[in-house]
Amino acid sequence: MWRLQAVVLSVLLSCVGCSAEYFRAETELKSDGQVTRVICQPTLREDQRPGWDVRFVEFNDELESEDRSLDQMKLKVVKPPNPRKDDGRNRYILARGEFPSVDKIATHYQRSVDDKGPAAKLQPRLERHNFVFVTEQVWEETLTDIVRLDDIPAARRELVELIVPLFLKVLRHELGNAHDLTAVNDWLRDEGAKWFEELVWLYVDLSIRHGCHWPLEGEAKQLAESRLNEINRRHGLTGLEQEDLRKFMTETLRRLVKTKEGKPLSDELIAKVLRATKLEELADENVPDPIERVIVEEFGSEEAFQKRLAAFVVRIVGVHHPLQAPQQFDFRLKVPGFIAETNGKLLPGCQVHWRFTATEAYPFGHVMRCRSLEPNTVEQEAAFGKVVIATPEGCQKFVSLVKSSSDWLEPLRECVEQKSRKPLIDLRNQVQEDDDGVKQQFGELFKLLMPAPNDSDPKR
Repeated sequence: MWRLQAVVLSVLLSCVGCSAEYFRAETELKSDGQVTRVICQPTLREDQRPGWDVRFVEFNDELESEDRSLDQMKLKVVKPPNPRKDDGRNRYILARGEFPSVDKIATHYQRSVDDKGPAAKLQPRLERHNFVFVTEQVWEETLTDIVRLDDIPAARRELVELIVPLFLKVLRHELGNAHDLTAVNDWLRDEGAKWFEELVWLYVDLSIRHGCHWPLEGEAKQLAESRLNEINRRHGLTGLEQEDLRKFMTETLRRLVKTKEGKPLSDELIAKVLRATKLEELADENVPDPIERVIVEEFGSEEAFQKRLAAFVVRIVGVHHPLQAPQQFDFRLKVPGFIAETNGKLLPGCQVHWRFTATEAYPFGHVMRCRSLEPNTVEQEAAFGKVVIATPEGCQKFVSLVKSSSDWLEPLRECVEQKSRKPLIDLRNQVQEDDDGVKQQFGELFKLLMPAPNDSDPKR
């Protein structure tokens, strides 16, 4: 149990140095809703390849750069890997797909503990709003995680139920039947479980506050360490060094474990338990590890136990947790018209760029959002004989005004159908009977669409 605590603590403040994986996607959204996407990533499952024109390329250090697009990189096309022979090449998938709509984009990313469990995915979504003379498109693509905050307490309890009996069985193996472990069981399920709960919510809180940018640095790290130490001190642990853990466990075992005659554990038995829980080195490396022995007895193999453990842990820390190999996402989107707002970085040519690590999807998902406005020039020319809204500012103002009153859209459609300004002029006469606020807003709309109106010629 204490070793499990130590693992959780290490997740809070540090990161295992694993090789990063890079996921790049460059998407072009067309005016008619069709989508072209090019991806470059480490793998693509066989069942996900339909819909993609797949090639293999040799890994290029430029994939780590955020300055160059895929077509600017010199990616060398190579042969597919031979499953029977490792030629030492680090291959990536380069694939292109053409899709009739956003919801038809073929899946190309999925991360889970196993094929049967819930998986983190990329979920693209598009909302299109046709306001007659301007079309608004809102793109959202979310990298999800599998964590649900309301499920964390249940996962934590189930994890405790998995670990406590295992720890007690290790103690029983080492101490035999001459000692009463009732107080240990009670402590683990009461104070130990509460302690673990505090650590879990500290991890969740730090992740949300700092966007899962692990490891924490500077002032954020100092504050995290302070909160962590405060939690641990409340339960009697004064530090995270090996000696601190050894001292804490020694004192706890003396207090909780008694012989049936009420005597505390001897120094020899305490040392034996410390070796069993890996807080001291085994004297004989040829002696089977007590924890591994119990795991095999209970679960059949170390691998089976790890899968069972991981199924609970990811429900708490997610599938993108810092102990996984880091995944770097570099996504670009090109949209028609003008970009009105985005949470990404603007690039020339109506493009937006997002760069983030997968850990930032914990726990609510990481959203890439872009709202664009495209002038409908064909409709404008049909109604007015020319394009009257062609700038980003004009599109923004027009959409803002028509959103204030959906009743105005039908007369605007009639202008297009009749190829006449008359429905708009008629609407102006009707609006004169509305309150001053409505009249003022419509006045701005009328001026935007007809900057120099000629009411004597209602057909044009």
